[in-house]
Amino acid sequence: MRKITFSLLVTIILGISCQKDDPDFNQLIGKWQLVKGYNLMMGGFYTIITTDQRIEEYTEDNEKILYDYLGNEIGRCGYNITDSTIIIFGVNL
Repeated sequence: MRKITFSLLVTIILGISCQKDDPDFNQLIGKWQLVKGYNLMMGGFYTIITTDQRIEEYTEDNEKILYDYLGNEIGRCGYNITDSTIIIFGVNL
């Protein structure tokens, strides 16, 4: 009886701990500003000049909005996200 109980307990624990992890795509939603880049040829990390900084906003409606460094909207299009890829599509409106 103890072997069956122990085996059942181990099976339950393993079953719970092995559930598939779904990536949380909501972590992308919000505004993102490019402030630092990385280029091996330039020696690693470098700061982006303020006037070259861009802001991208990803909405829950699968819309990507692009802003300049002053916060003025300069583009809008759709996006689709999978496990490791963001696909930008459509015409900038």
